[in-house]
Amino acid sequence: MSDETARTDWKWSVWWSVVYAANLPVALFFGWVATEQGGRFGMAAGVAVLWTVGLAVCAWPGRLRQVLVVGGWVVALSQLIVLPHIFVGTFALGSWGSITGAYSGVDGPLTEVGGFAVTLMTGQPLILLALVIGCIMFKLWPSVAEEVPDTDE
Repeated sequence: MSDETARTDWKWSVWWSVVYAANLPVALFFGWVATEQGGRFGMAAGVAVLWTVGLAVCAWPGRLRQVLVVGGWVVALSQLIVLPHIFVGTFALGSWGSITGAYSGVDGPLTEVGGFAVTLMTGQPLILLALVIGCIMFKLWPSVAEEVPDTDE
């Protein structure tokens, strides 16, 4: 790997970190409400795992990291209408409650495992949504792909 490629790869990791942080406000706000001390530790661990997965994608040369970052910006902007994040988070809480019977919305805060699981169940669909949106944007507007440089070409 050349020095220029390494610098570009590093930049993608930074961009992913910024995009990921931009996606956290709504999720963390509602996650904070649904958890207490232990559950918040689980939520933090889930956030770290999802961030690391994105870093791994960004370390891999190719179009996928571009799609993830560009689509991630759109998902982050969708927090202004809150619906995707609320829908996915509510679905994750309901799914976790169905799996464990431990949380029905009024039974109390999530545990460490519950916070971790619900965070992953919320973040994975949002990352998938970012990838889908990024693919659609690159397909519908080829100029977007041309404006996002990569070193693979």
